[in-house]
Amino acid sequence: MYRSLSAVVVAGLVALAPAPGHANLLTNPGFETGNLDGWGTSGNVGVLACASAAPGCPAGFGSWIATLNDGTGGVGNASLTQAVLVPGAGTYEFGAMIAYATILPSGGNFASGQISLTVQGEGISETIGFDPNALGDAQFTIGPNSAGFSWTEWFELTGTLTYNGAGPASFLININIQNATVDSRLALDVDNVFIRAAAVPEPASIALFGVALLGLG
Repeated sequence: MYRSLSAVVVAGLVALAPAPGHANLLTNPGFETGNLDGWGTSGNVGVLACASAAPGCPAGFGSWIATLNDGTGGVGNASLTQAVLVPGAGTYEFGAMIAYATILPSGGNFASGQISLTVQGEGISETIGFDPNALGDAQFTIGPNSAGFSWTEWFELTGTLTYNGAGPASFLININIQNATVDSRLALDVDNVFIRAAAVPEPASIALFGVALLGLG
């Protein structure tokens, strides 16, 4: 009798837990192939073995990263893109681990700079991004390195989108940097890019049903 009641309690607790996260829909999301297979590029984009270069590798995500920079003249933009097929209607999480760098990290150098991550398709467009200048000089805690760049720590940039279509749909994920400031430089390191169906908790009514059965016992 006690064994049966314990099973009911466990069932109720399991029902309260979130469902496991869904698989990443992107190809080569962490660049662990050592190249940009699966990705489209524009501007100065490449891959880098991150262990020996600032700001290092983000913890737990392998030994390769993608790197974007604004061009040798300090004015320009670069993009990393991939088309992805979402299986159907639902809420999707997207994001990436990023770290960015500048030469001359002082006020005003990023008046025309922008870092953004956009997912768009089927009439939907969701962008997360920011002006690095707005965050101030204190963010650049690593370096400068031999090339004069000072880096931020790694952090995760994330967002969500909701697709209400009837079937599968193609979306484009676009990671972009822009810099129109002549007297500075902007570089961005990227790892663990993702787009996946958001985890949804199981209905709480199942847990309540288990509690009711326990009360009957």
